[in-house]
Amino acid sequence: MSTVIPGKEIHWVLLWSTLIVGLTCLPYLYAYLVAPDDMQFTGLLSNPMDGNSYLAKMRQGAQGSWLFHLPYTSEDHDGAFIFTYYLFLGRFSALLGLPLILTYHLARVVNSLILLFVAYCFLSLINLDQKSRRATFLLIGFSSGLGWLAVPFDVFAPDLWVPEAITFYSIFANPHFPLAVALMLLTFIFVLVPLEFIAPAGPQTSASSVEPSGGFWRGLWSTPSKR
Repeated sequence: MSTVIPGKEIHWVLLWSTLIVGLTCLPYLYAYLVAPDDMQFTGLLSNPMDGNSYLAKMRQGAQGSWLFHLPYTSEDHDGAFIFTYYLFLGRFSALLGLPLILTYHLARVVNSLILLFVAYCFLSLINLDQKSRRATFLLIGFSSGLGWLAVPFDVFAPDLWVPEAITFYSIFANPHFPLAVALMLLTFIFVLVPLEFIAPAGPQTSASSVEPSGGFWRGLWSTPSKR
């Protein structure tokens, strides 16, 4: 197991991560540019019903609420501390004076970059040579499945409608899918890194002499890889 990311690899990861996330932005940019003059592009291309519900939650946050209220009921009710991430994005959007949909996509881009970087950190914990590690990263980043091949036969495969199952689609769909996957990977990393960077006790070494050899980030890229 290796927990080292050389500096030159960080640049490689950032370059490819930017390219992958940039590709997911192109369809949105195209839809915005080709929208008819008498219509307005909503900024949503994947599951617009859910997407508009996220924007509605952001609007409540932009109006100053930290509690979510059901907008489609005539009954009085107390707010609930749920959907907090989108309420936060709404408050952040209002603080900066940004349109909600712009904040939505900025969050999607940032979270997607975090996901891809964390994914490479996770790969660095596995015994892969540099070539295999990079190939695996690109497979993760560009993964999409082959469901589109079945479309001419009227088969709508899961990889076309289950974004959380596909990395590229998760990055394309919304802000919270890539953030959730990144946090799950970080859970594994924060378990594996301390196990790797605790000095092993020899036959004559007491348990009290076992000490951590470095912090989390130091463990990830403090020394050059020999592979």
